[in-house]
Amino acid sequence: QEVEPESIPQYSLEQENALEEAESYLRHSSFSRSELIDQLLYEGYSEETAEWAVNEVDADWMNEALESAKSYIKHSHFSYVGLLDQLDYEGFTAEEAVYGVDNCGADWLQEALETAESYLKHSSFSRSGLADQLDYEGFTADQIEYALEGVGY
Repeated sequence: QEVEPESIPQYSLEQENALEEAESYLRHSSFSRSELIDQLLYEGYSEETAEWAVNEVDADWMNEALESAKSYIKHSHFSYVGLLDQLDYEGFTAEEAVYGVDNCGADWLQEALETAESYLKHSSFSRSGLADQLDYEGFTADQIEYALEGVGY
């Protein structure tokens, strides 16, 4: 059976290229919807084409947030709140960010300890100064106490 010509999607070359580029970015890294649009705009696509491509791409934005959260935890140290803020900064919705942070597998006590160790590796802190810094980073009182004990305070 022949397909009617008008039923075949007719995309412009720019749309096809933008869609291919969006798919390529998602294969290699995690992006929020807004961040992917911004990346396509940076690549020189029009706003209309960038938004069209991101709407057409087969993306699971919740999973993108989860993968981004996992990557941040793997390569750096964050508190729960700090990681939420980072995903928000990356353009994930509140729902996507919470899903990513809740499911990334982080051990928040260990994150606090490793953050404290990192600070002490590069600088000198009093007990209260380190506690204040960890509080600023968004760690809870229990996480801060665990970290302080873990580094010998």
